[in-house]
Amino acid sequence: MKASGTPDMYVEFCNFKNVNNLEYRKAWEILLDLLCAVYAHNATKELLEYQASSLPFFHAYFLVVNESPFTDHLGPVFERTTREFGKVQKAQHFTPNPIAKLVGELYQLREEDFRDRDDVSVSDACVGFGALILGFIGSYKLAKPLSIFINDIDLLCCKASFVQICMAMTIAPKTFKLFVTQGDILKFPRGEKLILTANVSPSDAIIFQYIIQSSKT
Repeated sequence: MKASGTPDMYVEFCNFKNVNNLEYRKAWEILLDLLCAVYAHNATKELLEYQASSLPFFHAYFLVVNESPFTDHLGPVFERTTREFGKVQKAQHFTPNPIAKLVGELYQLREEDFRDRDDVSVSDACVGFGALILGFIGSYKLAKPLSIFINDIDLLCCKASFVQICMAMTIAPKTFKLFVTQGDILKFPRGEKLILTANVSPSDAIIFQYIIQSSKT
């Protein structure tokens, strides 16, 4: 627990990892899969076996998200666990939240610039844990819906960004569609494969998958 009496995400992560005797990245995979399942509705029986022991971590996470929905809360904890238990994967260094917020505030979009469009599109090809996208969304003031396209080479990052964007939109609702791809963006400019979506119709998902496949040829 923190001095204020609120749960500490890092402490609760370590408790979950130790109780289940998991390597730290495996612990992150399970926690993120459980969170993704809330929106993707794809929880397996094996995954649900970890549900009870994950609740203290989720409680700590939900508290901070509720206070500040457009902030990357998972990334700093992940970076700390990487320093403590592993090594930096794929040269990952995530954007600090103050910088992400500042960059988001620099985007002063005007309704007249998008008069002929049904929505506004935003993308991040190397999304990490989603800090920059969250900063942008938090500063977004237009009435038009958002179409969000994110990608990362690391599946863990893809899932973390998906979770944090969906959580933010649940607490501070905005109309949006979310497409998450995984892959090396230098080899696959449209992403290598579509892995997660939110508020996307089956037909839109099929069209986007076709675009991805077409870009490979």
